[in-house]
Amino acid sequence: MMGEKNKMAFENAIITKEDDEKYGLSKIFYQYSPYHEELPRNFVVDRQKDIWFLLIERLPNEGYDYGYGSKKLWRLYIQGNNLDILLDYEYDQEVDGRKFQRVWKIIEVNVLNSIIPDNEVIKILRDVLIDFKFRPGWEDKDDFSVALIDVRKEK
Repeated sequence: MMGEKNKMAFENAIITKEDDEKYGLSKIFYQYSPYHEELPRNFVVDRQKDIWFLLIERLPNEGYDYGYGSKKLWRLYIQGNNLDILLDYEYDQEVDGRKFQRVWKIIEVNVLNSIIPDNEVIKILRDVLIDFKFRPGWEDKDDFSVALIDVRKEK
């Protein structure tokens, strides 16, 4: 997988019973989000390369009681390697002089059991969030512009 030049074939997928059994998705999700009644719909997978990306926890909004903010915890699985990635996002932000409709921000990467180099993790996140244009269903415009920045370097 590392160093391959082929584009990844990510797809939005509904979690199947086989996916859940193979990867333990419900166990992972309910470990972080025990009060939710069903698995999230935000499951992005490249089955051929054995990579997936799953929302596992929505974090509370610091400004509102009982509401969720834009910060979310995601699990990135890469061929047996697991990473928890805290992402935030903002709408209509400028990056390097260009305005984007959504700017994803990498806040933290927690390596659970991974030997994947950080630059490869960033590349896969770019493939999922920018090239695949992962976005909520209501943002379905073809010209939807997305950027990814790593704010860990700013700390």
